[in-house]
Amino acid sequence: MKIAHFSDTHLGFKAFEITDENGINIRENDFYEAFSKTVDKILEIKPNFAIHTGDLFHKQSPKNREIAFAIKELKRIANALIPVIIIAGNHSTPKTKIISPILQAFEPLNNIFVVFDRYKKIEFNEIIFHAFPHIRNRNLIDEDLEMLELNIDKNRKNILLMHCSVGSNYQMEEAGEWFFPKDKEYLFEKFEYVALGHWHNFQEIDKNIYYSGSTERTSISDSKTQKGFILTEIGDKLKVEFQAIKLRKTYKIVIDAKEYDSKEKILEYLNSFEIIKNSILDIHFKNLSKELSINISKDDVESIFDTKLIKITRNIDIKILDTIEATEDLKFNFEERLNFHLQSVANDKIEINRLKSKVDEIISSYEEL
Repeated sequence: MKIAHFSDTHLGFKAFEITDENGINIRENDFYEAFSKTVDKILEIKPNFAIHTGDLFHKQSPKNREIAFAIKELKRIANALIPVIIIAGNHSTPKTKIISPILQAFEPLNNIFVVFDRYKKIEFNEIIFHAFPHIRNRNLIDEDLEMLELNIDKNRKNILLMHCSVGSNYQMEEAGEWFFPKDKEYLFEKFEYVALGHWHNFQEIDKNIYYSGSTERTSISDSKTQKGFILTEIGDKLKVEFQAIKLRKTYKIVIDAKEYDSKEKILEYLNSFEIIKNSILDIHFKNLSKELSINISKDDVESIFDTKLIKITRNIDIKILDTIEATEDLKFNFEERLNFHLQSVANDKIEINRLKSKVDEIISSYEEL
């Protein structure tokens, strides 16, 4: 029996504020493409079941385009006579009772089973899927865990689906995330396979416990990790195989201003890289002086590379700042510090001017006190 396990698809995720010819955020499109590639591969493999362990959408109230896309792609799997089981994650779970869970809209779909509020078991002839979604009300969790244990059937295969952190090493440091209780971890050995969502990297926790990871990168920091899904084969012996999918190329470049101490040297060094068109670039400047940081604009960097998907991080040398502050003619005040910070974090000149006007308002009110 084969099960395709994918998770954390975060449909609707956006970054860089750059759109394509259809007005869709470029990174949003990347997440759609990753989802479609995952579905293509699932249809090619033809498993007995497909399970999604949470955070189908990036937000609790996704837009129409995101919902329509998810329905279309999930129906491709369901129409191939592969049952799909989906649980809610923390991102797509409403924070208040007045908002209906988005997964509720998927209930009428044939061969697609969604669980979004409380623990529920989904039974087939030889197998039971124990679906444990993200639950906001912590008072209900203990009750549901008791029900989960009672529903384990020793005469059938038991698969557990959860969206949570198992151990402190696998927390995402997000508001509302849930840690599986340590004193209940004995339950895991009662299942043939424990399918986890929430942690964005493929990870084996134990011989039968796995995070599939996300299908795309929500952070440049995990640019070196592969993304995809898990193909699990349940038999006399458990077989787990990670299925990678191809994503947009990401590069990280670190430049130390102690070695490249002028604008000309830095731009010359950046010109030495051969970067694939439309890649994502993570450029980190270290040990910059104030003047050098201001002199190197994002426009300077973008003019070198054939991509607009560039994140720039600037680390200012504290020793240099101390030296500047000790010299009267180079000393810069609080207002200058704020404006200097804007140069480091803002994406373009329009944004800098908008934020600078806010800074001026703050300074004016401060001076009036």
